[in-house]
Amino acid sequence: MKKIITSMRILAVVIFICLASLSVIGQGEAERAKKISEQNAEVVRNFEPKLLLENFLTLTKIPRCSNDEAAVADIIFDLATSNGLVVVKDMSNNLVVYLPATAGFESLPSICLQAHMDMVCDKNPGVESIFPIKLIRNGDELSANGTTLGGDDGLGVAALMSLISGKSGIKHGPLELVLTTREEVGLEGVKAFNCSLLHSKKMFNLDFEKEGVLTIGCAGGGVMRLIMKTPMNDVAGVFYPYKISLSGLNGGHS
Repeated sequence: MKKIITSMRILAVVIFICLASLSVIGQGEAERAKKISEQNAEVVRNFEPKLLLENFLTLTKIPRCSNDEAAVADIIFDLATSNGLVVVKDMSNNLVVYLPATAGFESLPSICLQAHMDMVCDKNPGVESIFPIKLIRNGDELSANGTTLGGDDGLGVAALMSLISGKSGIKHGPLELVLTTREEVGLEGVKAFNCSLLHSKKMFNLDFEKEGVLTIGCAGGGVMRLIMKTPMNDVAGVFYPYKISLSGLNGGHS
């Protein structure tokens, strides 16, 4: 009996130490995130338009890799409902926000604006984590420190958040704002989207490489899967496996 009690005490001490360690780690992560957020705010302090950058700063704090968009979808959902807007979220975390026309523009036809919430998540070796994304300013350009920036399609999402907030000051007709998921892994979110939720006859996709450029056309994507039968044979002798990797190249995804 004494051995059991002693074992239970030891187990309790071990559990306490583990919980205390997790608390310290969590506190350290929170302090790190707060410091990066403060630094990011200073980086974009004189950038315009301020509302767009404020919303993008919010996105830099939220993990939103493909297949992990629930948190960012919830934040935008809450932003819409807090401003009295009708919003629909489906099982794939796609969102549709219905934005009424501003006064005097009710007779204009409805327009759909679309952006995708996910981003390509990658980081350089040695970088602790992607989020919160640490911003770097070089003149009038923003980039990220050792990670992907999330500008694709974070700026498009930030623009829609500006409209949803009601603070943009932009006068418009009725809008249907569509925010989709899993774009970067094969347009999977939009494949699950219920198009009957939309009534607009025209749609603008806010996901392009060049500022001030409008492309008229139709975008799409295709996936090709090749299956090849490969005969396998036993071979005599001793063979050593090798792994070949290539890294450290310039370029990447925004």
